[in-house]
Amino acid sequence: MKPLVAPGRRAVSAPAVAGGGVYVSRESDVYALDAVTGQQRWRFSTGRVWDEESATAVADGSVYVGSGSSLYAVNAHSRDGLSSPATM
Repeated sequence: MKPLVAPGRRAVSAPAVAGGGVYVSRESDVYALDAVTGQQRWRFSTGRVWDEESATAVADGSVYVGSGSSLYAVNAHSRDGLSSPATM
């Protein structure tokens, strides 16, 4: 796995921390990392490169990240997309 932060790579979003995990987004992906070891637990790709990084949020076992006019919800434990992106 390439490092999330490296010269020449876009910055990651502000992290969200919950349930022993750290959740961040960058480019078209959402990442779950172990809060103790820093190891990647999973990666979810939206298939869409974001123009701007948005903050990642965690609530009720779901990870939320916005991109443009879409909001993505991902299960924090299994990385399964919960639904099609909601358009705002």
